[in-house]
Amino acid sequence: MKCLNCGFEYDDGYRYCPNCGSAPAQAEAIPVSINPTEDKILAALKDKLFLVLCILISASCAFSVLSGSFPIIYILAAVFLWIIFAKSQNNIADTNMLRCLSGTVFAGYVVNYVIAGLLIFFGALVSVFFPFLLENTNLINSIYHEIADEMPEYTYMFNLNEFISFLLKLIGPIFIIIGLAVILINFFGMRKIHAFVKSVYQGIIFQIPYFNKPQAARNWIIFFAVCSGITALTEFFTSFSGALSSGCDCALLIISAIIINKYFIPRDNHYSV
Repeated sequence: MKCLNCGFEYDDGYRYCPNCGSAPAQAEAIPVSINPTEDKILAALKDKLFLVLCILISASCAFSVLSGSFPIIYILAAVFLWIIFAKSQNNIADTNMLRCLSGTVFAGYVVNYVIAGLLIFFGALVSVFFPFLLENTNLINSIYHEIADEMPEYTYMFNLNEFISFLLKLIGPIFIIIGLAVILINFFGMRKIHAFVKSVYQGIIFQIPYFNKPQAARNWIIFFAVCSGITALTEFFTSFSGALSSGCDCALLIISAIIINKYFIPRDNHYSV
Protein backbone atom coordinates (compact mmCIF):
# COMPACT_ATOMS: atom_id res chain seq x y z
CA MET A 1 0.00 0.00 0.00
CA LYS A 2 1.04 3.60 -0.59
CA CYS A 3 -0.45 6.39 1.44
CA LEU A 4 -1.81 9.22 -0.72
CA ASN A 5 -1.44 11.66 2.15
CA CYS A 6 2.30 11.28 2.88
CA GLY A 7 3.54 8.83 0.25
CA PHE A 8 4.71 6.27 2.84
CA GLU A 9 4.65 2.63 1.66
CA TYR A 10 3.49 -0.05 4.10
CA ASP A 11 2.12 -3.60 4.19
CA ASP A 12 -1.52 -4.39 3.46
CA GLY A 13 -2.09 -5.58 7.02
CA TYR A 14 -2.15 -2.08 8.53
CA ARG A 15 -5.52 -0.46 9.15
CA TYR A 16 -3.98 3.01 9.12
CA CYS A 17 -0.84 4.53 7.68
CA PRO A 18 1.96 3.95 10.24
CA ASN A 19 3.48 7.31 9.30
CA CYS A 20 0.62 9.79 9.30
CA GLY A 21 -2.37 7.78 10.49
CA SER A 22 -4.46 8.20 7.34
CA ALA A 23 -7.30 5.72 6.90
CA PRO A 24 -7.10 3.04 4.16
CA ALA A 25 -9.81 4.89 2.26
CA GLN A 26 -7.26 7.60 1.67
CA ALA A 27 -4.61 5.17 0.49
CA GLU A 28 -3.96 3.76 -2.98
CA ALA A 29 -2.99 0.16 -3.52
CA ILE A 30 -0.08 -0.16 -5.93
CA PRO A 31 1.27 -3.50 -7.11
CA VAL A 32 4.77 -4.28 -5.94
CA SER A 33 6.50 -6.95 -8.00
CA ILE A 34 8.01 -9.83 -6.10
CA ASN A 35 9.31 -11.59 -9.24
CA PRO A 36 11.19 -9.32 -11.69
CA THR A 37 11.78 -12.29 -14.00
CA GLU A 38 8.03 -12.81 -14.39
CA ASP A 39 7.61 -9.09 -15.11
CA LYS A 40 10.20 -9.29 -17.90
CA ILE A 41 8.51 -12.36 -19.42
CA LEU A 42 5.07 -10.71 -19.18
CA ALA A 43 6.41 -7.65 -20.97
CA ALA A 44 7.59 -9.89 -23.82
CA LEU A 45 4.29 -11.79 -23.97
CA LYS A 46 2.25 -8.57 -24.03
CA ASP A 47 4.34 -7.09 -26.81
CA LYS A 48 2.48 -6.66 -30.11
CA LEU A 49 5.25 -8.62 -31.81
CA PHE A 50 4.18 -11.68 -29.81
CA LEU A 51 0.65 -11.30 -31.21
CA VAL A 52 2.10 -11.14 -34.74
CA LEU A 53 4.09 -14.31 -33.94
CA CYS A 54 0.87 -16.11 -32.92
CA ILE A 55 -0.83 -15.03 -36.16
CA LEU A 56 2.11 -16.14 -38.30
CA ILE A 57 2.40 -19.61 -36.75
CA SER A 58 -1.36 -20.09 -37.23
CA ALA A 59 -1.04 -19.05 -40.88
CA SER A 60 1.91 -21.41 -41.32
CA CYS A 61 -0.16 -24.31 -39.97
CA ALA A 62 -3.06 -23.44 -42.26
CA PHE A 63 -0.86 -23.28 -45.37
CA SER A 64 0.83 -26.55 -44.39
CA VAL A 65 -2.55 -28.27 -44.20
CA LEU A 66 -3.49 -26.82 -47.60
CA SER A 67 -0.25 -28.17 -49.05
CA GLY A 68 -1.14 -31.67 -47.86
CA SER A 69 0.82 -32.01 -44.60
CA PHE A 70 -0.43 -32.02 -41.01
CA PRO A 71 2.27 -30.57 -38.69
CA ILE A 72 0.86 -31.73 -35.37
CA ILE A 73 3.75 -30.32 -33.31
CA TYR A 74 3.42 -26.91 -34.98
CA ILE A 75 -0.34 -26.93 -34.45
CA LEU A 76 0.09 -27.71 -30.76
CA ALA A 77 2.68 -24.93 -30.47
CA ALA A 78 0.20 -22.50 -32.08
CA VAL A 79 -2.52 -23.47 -29.58
CA PHE A 80 -0.17 -23.04 -26.62
CA LEU A 81 1.07 -19.67 -27.92
CA TRP A 82 -2.47 -18.32 -28.26
CA ILE A 83 -3.36 -19.45 -24.73
CA ILE A 84 -0.16 -17.88 -23.39
CA PHE A 85 -0.95 -14.62 -25.19
CA ALA A 86 -4.55 -14.57 -23.92
CA LYS A 87 -3.44 -15.15 -20.32
CA SER A 88 -0.78 -12.44 -20.60
CA GLN A 89 -3.48 -9.86 -21.33
CA ASN A 90 -4.70 -10.52 -17.78
CA ASN A 91 -1.14 -10.12 -16.43
CA ILE A 92 -0.72 -13.89 -16.03
CA ALA A 93 2.39 -15.70 -17.22
CA ASP A 94 0.97 -19.21 -17.52
CA THR A 95 3.85 -21.49 -16.51
CA ASN A 96 1.88 -24.61 -17.44
CA MET A 97 1.39 -23.44 -21.03
CA LEU A 98 5.00 -22.26 -21.21
CA ARG A 99 6.04 -25.73 -20.06
CA CYS A 100 3.84 -27.26 -22.78
CA LEU A 101 5.44 -24.96 -25.35
CA SER A 102 8.85 -26.13 -24.17
CA GLY A 103 7.57 -29.68 -24.58
CA THR A 104 6.68 -29.08 -28.23
CA VAL A 105 10.20 -27.76 -28.88
CA PHE A 106 11.62 -30.86 -27.20
CA ALA A 107 9.30 -33.07 -29.27
CA GLY A 108 10.65 -31.45 -32.45
CA TYR A 109 14.16 -32.03 -31.11
CA VAL A 110 13.45 -35.75 -30.66
CA VAL A 111 11.69 -36.08 -34.02
CA ASN A 112 14.72 -34.58 -35.77
CA TYR A 113 16.93 -37.28 -34.25
CA VAL A 114 14.50 -39.97 -35.42
CA ILE A 115 14.50 -38.53 -38.95
CA ALA A 116 18.30 -38.33 -38.94
CA GLY A 117 18.53 -41.95 -37.81
CA LEU A 118 16.19 -43.09 -40.56
CA LEU A 119 18.17 -41.16 -43.18
CA ILE A 120 21.45 -42.73 -42.05
CA PHE A 121 19.90 -46.21 -41.89
CA PHE A 122 18.37 -45.85 -45.35
CA GLY A 123 21.62 -44.46 -46.73
CA ALA A 124 23.62 -47.35 -45.28
CA LEU A 125 21.10 -49.86 -46.62
CA VAL A 126 21.20 -48.33 -50.09
CA SER A 127 25.00 -48.18 -50.06
CA VAL A 128 25.19 -51.90 -49.30
CA PHE A 129 22.46 -53.24 -51.57
CA PHE A 130 22.16 -50.72 -54.41
CA PRO A 131 25.39 -51.70 -56.25
CA PHE A 132 24.19 -55.31 -56.23
CA LEU A 133 20.79 -54.25 -57.61
CA LEU A 134 22.41 -52.15 -60.31
CA GLU A 135 24.52 -55.05 -61.49
CA ASN A 136 21.70 -57.56 -61.48
CA THR A 137 18.77 -55.57 -62.85
CA ASN A 138 17.96 -53.55 -65.92
CA LEU A 139 17.38 -50.37 -63.92
CA ILE A 140 20.17 -48.37 -65.56
CA ASN A 141 19.20 -49.53 -69.04
CA SER A 142 15.57 -48.55 -68.51
CA ILE A 143 16.58 -45.10 -67.25
CA TYR A 144 19.03 -44.76 -70.14
CA HIS A 145 16.40 -45.57 -72.76
CA GLU A 146 13.89 -43.14 -71.24
CA ILE A 147 16.45 -40.33 -71.37
CA ALA A 148 17.56 -41.33 -74.85
CA ASP A 149 13.98 -41.20 -76.10
CA GLU A 150 13.39 -37.75 -74.60
CA MET A 151 16.78 -36.18 -75.33
CA PRO A 152 18.55 -38.19 -78.06
CA GLU A 153 21.00 -35.38 -78.78
CA TYR A 154 22.60 -35.76 -75.33
CA THR A 155 23.11 -39.50 -75.39
CA TYR A 156 26.18 -39.21 -77.59
CA MET A 157 27.93 -36.45 -75.69
CA PHE A 158 29.24 -38.77 -72.97
CA ASN A 159 28.77 -42.24 -71.63
CA LEU A 160 25.31 -41.72 -70.19
CA ASN A 161 25.12 -45.28 -68.94
CA GLU A 162 28.12 -44.86 -66.66
CA PHE A 163 26.97 -41.41 -65.56
CA ILE A 164 23.58 -42.76 -64.43
CA SER A 165 25.29 -45.60 -62.57
CA PHE A 166 27.57 -43.10 -60.83
CA LEU A 167 24.65 -40.92 -59.73
CA LEU A 168 22.66 -43.84 -58.41
CA LYS A 169 25.63 -45.02 -56.35
CA LEU A 170 25.80 -41.58 -54.72
CA ILE A 171 22.29 -41.86 -53.28
CA GLY A 172 23.36 -43.82 -50.19
CA PRO A 173 26.27 -41.53 -49.16
CA ILE A 174 24.11 -38.45 -49.78
CA PHE A 175 21.44 -39.71 -47.38
CA ILE A 176 24.10 -40.51 -44.76
CA ILE A 177 25.64 -37.03 -45.07
CA ILE A 178 22.22 -35.37 -44.75
CA GLY A 179 21.44 -37.48 -41.67
CA LEU A 180 24.73 -36.52 -40.01
CA ALA A 181 24.09 -32.84 -40.83
CA VAL A 182 20.66 -33.04 -39.20
CA ILE A 183 22.21 -34.56 -36.07
CA LEU A 184 24.82 -31.80 -35.82
CA ILE A 185 22.30 -29.00 -36.38
CA ASN A 186 19.91 -30.60 -33.91
CA PHE A 187 22.58 -31.03 -31.24
CA PHE A 188 24.09 -27.56 -31.51
CA GLY A 189 20.97 -25.64 -32.55
CA MET A 190 17.68 -27.14 -31.38
CA ARG A 191 19.20 -28.17 -28.05
CA LYS A 192 20.10 -24.56 -27.25
CA ILE A 193 16.69 -23.28 -28.34
CA HIS A 194 14.98 -25.83 -26.10
CA ALA A 195 17.28 -24.95 -23.19
CA PHE A 196 16.30 -21.30 -23.56
CA VAL A 197 12.54 -21.95 -23.81
CA LYS A 198 12.75 -24.28 -20.80
CA SER A 199 14.55 -21.61 -18.76
CA VAL A 200 11.69 -19.16 -19.39
CA TYR A 201 9.08 -21.02 -17.36
CA GLN A 202 11.70 -22.16 -14.86
CA GLY A 203 12.70 -18.53 -14.40
CA ILE A 204 9.16 -17.75 -13.24
CA ILE A 205 8.85 -20.77 -10.97
CA PHE A 206 12.27 -20.48 -9.31
CA GLN A 207 12.65 -16.68 -9.76
CA ILE A 208 15.95 -17.11 -11.60
CA PRO A 209 17.18 -13.69 -12.83
CA TYR A 210 18.77 -15.03 -16.03
CA PHE A 211 17.94 -17.23 -18.98
CA ASN A 212 19.79 -20.15 -20.49
CA LYS A 213 21.84 -19.28 -23.61
CA PRO A 214 19.57 -16.56 -25.06
CA GLN A 215 22.27 -15.33 -27.46
CA ALA A 216 22.87 -18.82 -28.85
CA ALA A 217 19.11 -19.43 -29.15
CA ARG A 218 18.67 -16.14 -31.03
CA ASN A 219 21.54 -16.90 -33.42
CA TRP A 220 20.27 -20.40 -34.22
CA ILE A 221 16.73 -19.08 -34.70
CA ILE A 222 18.12 -16.64 -37.28
CA PHE A 223 19.90 -19.58 -38.96
CA PHE A 224 16.63 -21.53 -39.17
CA ALA A 225 14.90 -18.39 -40.48
CA VAL A 226 17.39 -18.23 -43.35
CA CYS A 227 16.80 -21.93 -44.08
CA SER A 228 13.03 -21.36 -44.11
CA GLY A 229 13.47 -18.41 -46.47
CA ILE A 230 15.53 -20.53 -48.87
CA THR A 231 12.93 -23.31 -48.67
CA ALA A 232 10.16 -20.82 -49.47
CA LEU A 233 12.02 -19.69 -52.60
CA THR A 234 12.64 -23.26 -53.79
CA GLU A 235 9.00 -24.27 -53.19
CA PHE A 236 7.49 -21.21 -54.89
CA PHE A 237 7.05 -22.86 -58.29
CA THR A 238 6.26 -26.37 -57.03
CA SER A 239 3.93 -25.82 -54.08
CA PHE A 240 2.56 -22.32 -53.56
CA SER A 241 0.93 -23.26 -50.23
CA GLY A 242 4.18 -24.84 -49.06
CA ALA A 243 6.09 -21.72 -50.07
CA LEU A 244 3.68 -19.53 -48.08
CA SER A 245 4.04 -21.84 -45.06
CA SER A 246 7.83 -21.64 -45.21
CA GLY A 247 7.62 -17.87 -45.68
CA CYS A 248 5.49 -17.56 -42.54
CA ASP A 249 8.02 -19.73 -40.71
CA CYS A 250 10.81 -17.41 -41.82
CA ALA A 251 8.91 -14.32 -40.61
CA LEU A 252 7.91 -15.80 -37.24
CA LEU A 253 11.47 -16.99 -36.57
CA ILE A 254 12.80 -13.49 -37.29
CA ILE A 255 10.23 -11.99 -34.92
CA SER A 256 11.16 -14.58 -32.27
CA ALA A 257 14.80 -13.54 -32.57
CA ILE A 258 13.79 -9.87 -32.18
CA ILE A 259 11.75 -10.62 -29.04
CA ILE A 260 14.61 -12.61 -27.51
CA ASN A 261 17.06 -9.83 -28.29
CA LYS A 262 14.71 -7.18 -26.88
CA TYR A 263 13.66 -8.81 -23.62
CA PHE A 264 15.90 -11.74 -22.73
CA ILE A 265 19.48 -10.80 -23.63
CA PRO A 266 21.04 -8.64 -20.88
CA ARG A 267 22.87 -5.66 -22.26
CA ASP A 268 25.82 -6.13 -19.90
CA ASN A 269 26.00 -9.91 -20.71
CA HIS A 270 26.72 -10.71 -17.06
CA TYR A 271 23.70 -12.85 -16.31
CA SER A 272 23.32 -15.11 -19.33
CA VAL A 273 24.66 -18.65 -19.22
